[in-house]
Amino acid sequence: MSEPLPATFRVKVRIRSERTSAPVRIELDALCHSETKALLAYWQDMRHDRNMPAPSDFDPAAVRGLLPHISLIEVLPGPPPDYLFRVEGEAIKSALGVARMGRRLSDFRTDMGARYRSIVSSYEAACVERAPIAVRTTPRFAGRNYAAMEILKLPLSQDGKTVNRLLCAYCFTGAPEAALGAKVRPLAFEG
Repeated sequence: MSEPLPATFRVKVRIRSERTSAPVRIELDALCHSETKALLAYWQDMRHDRNMPAPSDFDPAAVRGLLPHISLIEVLPGPPPDYLFRVEGEAIKSALGVARMGRRLSDFRTDMGARYRSIVSSYEAACVERAPIAVRTTPRFAGRNYAAMEILKLPLSQDGKTVNRLLCAYCFTGAPEAALGAKVRPLAFEG
């Protein structure tokens, strides 16, 4: 009977995987990164007794430590709707290996292939439900592999009804720090 592989070997195998999973929706209480939890708490404070806060309520100075992980996305009416990346933190840009600021999500349709529709549906869910959406996936971008990516999408509305912007936090797990240029969490294995 063979012995279990050492954790370091298992991490390397997983990181080199060619598979990218579709985003899977998770419950908000299942968020595991301090950055996504902190941004959710900030969003809840901003909204007061409203369904969702207004874009003008967002104060970057109030979440200065989270800015490398934050993306602010403008919702462009459709049909079909599209999403314009207005602001993108350096940790996201480094991790993805591409600058998305000033570009639309649809600009990446070809690069995303079959995953595009599932990614768009998580943006649409935040807009239609007018509520926070959290997803987790196992991504592969431009030769960069991660064990997991956690994304929190928070709706913002000028009129309290229509979602005009999405305030998002992206956190990556299991990537080598050299590839990110940002702080990441290592994978943890039992045994």
